Amino acid sequence: MKQNDLSDTKAKLAKLACEGSGRYIVSLQKTDAAKADRAREFRRNPSRGEAILWEALRGGRLNGWRFRRQQVINGFIVDFYCDHLGLVIEVDGPTHSAQADYDRARDEALGQRHLAIVRVPADRVKNDLAVVLRLIYDTCERRSRSNFTPGPSPSERGD
Repeated sequence: MKQNDLSDTKAKLAKLACEGSGRYIVSLQKTDAAKADRAREFRRNPSRGEAILWEALRGGRLNGWRFRRQQVINGFIVDFYCDHLGLVIEVDGPTHSAQADYDRARDEALGQRHLAIVRVPADRVKNDLAVVLRLIYDTCERRSRSNFTPGPSPSERGD
């Protein structure tokens, strides 16, 4: 690919990301170094509920859908994110009851990017993982059939 073609492609992808389509928002965003370090720390020290759910989601274990954990999106750190489906999954522990206003504002900001947010209580993850996985699976299925334009697959990206 010529340099001009590559620049044009990057510009078009950046425009799509800025339009809020949900597509490419992770690969094209600029992330604050401190926020990236904090997300890395969260990955090193997950809550018990997050660790349990990650084992079930990692490596495409849920119907091949690939999730990232502790992903920075628009300056927020989300627990799990599927770029292909524009889906955020949050495992809500005890701290979330004290930050309900923050969570609402964050959900609204992510929703403006056309991202779907699924919130599951940490206790439910720990005590009834099958029900949580069914909820996530059903949401993924709906997202894959909706008007949401998914991001490219790894093979389409050349990974």
